[in-house]
Amino acid sequence: MITFSEHLIVTKELNNVVCRYAQKVLLKEFLLDFTFLKNENGKRKIKTKNINPLLEELSTHQGDIYGDEELEISEFINGFISKLDQNDKTALYFLALNENYLIYYDDFLANEGAHLDEDSIDKEFGRELAYKIYNPNASELDEDLNELLQNKISSFADDLDLSEIDESSIEQILETIESQCNDIGSLIR
Repeated sequence: MITFSEHLIVTKELNNVVCRYAQKVLLKEFLLDFTFLKNENGKRKIKTKNINPLLEELSTHQGDIYGDEELEISEFINGFISKLDQNDKTALYFLALNENYLIYYDDFLANEGAHLDEDSIDKEFGRELAYKIYNPNASELDEDLNELLQNKISSFADDLDLSEIDESSIEQILETIESQCNDIGSLIR
């Protein structure tokens, strides 16, 4: 973070770097952990026999999540997040902020920012985003991150065809993970 006179300043470039790290490193690890079950030693083996049956089921449903699957996915997401250090969690929070930026901005303008002049809107909205980063639980950023990760699993499963699993399935899975993790999309302007 860059600070100036006790103000937290996150530049567009810094935001982009953090979001790219979250996308290319953390989300890749997240999808690999979800896809390939680890053995009793906690090692991941990228083999067809280790493909998560839940991923196969989600692929069959084109990424739609039903009943018990939602609970299982939620437990996986919470377990993944709990193993991260604070820096990696913060990177994922930045990614969640970026993904929901326009929603947050529209909500801010409709509520807190409705009475502000243009000069004050940027400053106050920036404070709102900083509050979300520093208080992810109270600001519901945790929930937004969980939703983001659940949507990533759903989108990932929808992109796969695991109706027949063979050696080419591994290649398809790894290519899809790379594609999902390289699709940065639009970052905060």
